[in-house]
Amino acid sequence: MDRARIESTYAMAIGDAFTQAELGPYDWALFAEQCSLPQTLVGHTLKELCTSVRDLAPTVAEQVMREGARAPIVKAVLDGVVAACEEQLRWAPKIARYKLD
Repeated sequence: MDRARIESTYAMAIGDAFTQAELGPYDWALFAEQCSLPQTLVGHTLKELCTSVRDLAPTVAEQVMREGARAPIVKAVLDGVVAACEEQLRWAPKIARYKLD
């Protein structure tokens, strides 16, 4: 399955980012500021969410394949979701450290 064929653009920006490739800790810090949220809360919530999604993703993948989804597509989506979660988990602790001018 060609991963480039799976749409990966966000419906709305997170900070200034519209794709996973553009997204980093600065964008999450900017998102927190734009939403009047503490950066520590955004980092903590992102960590909890990504941990849950990463841990549950294989179970969800198995379920949708049992219901008839094609394995190559499910694997491509699963790999992308898990990779995004791992990347976000590395960034989560850095969000609170950004000083926005």
